[in-house]
Amino acid sequence: MSIKEQLINDIKLLPENILLDISDIIKEYIALNSRQFNDIGEKRRQMFGCMKGKMWVSDDFDAPLDDFKEYME
Repeated sequence: MSIKEQLINDIKLLPENILLDISDIIKEYIALNSRQFNDIGEKRRQMFGCMKGKMWVSDDFDAPLDDFKEYME
């Protein structure tokens, strides 16, 4: 018996209020993870450089902060 078949059999035995809770949990999981899975349910492979151009760092990132000027003297 597959895990899906086992889960279906187990779910049939649960009361309605528990089924509603389980349904909410499943919906939340799907909503949170829908972007990570492709159409056939396999996890997408993250490719090196896939975030290129999505982030930036200001030119003065390493410059000393004015707030710490007194501390650094």
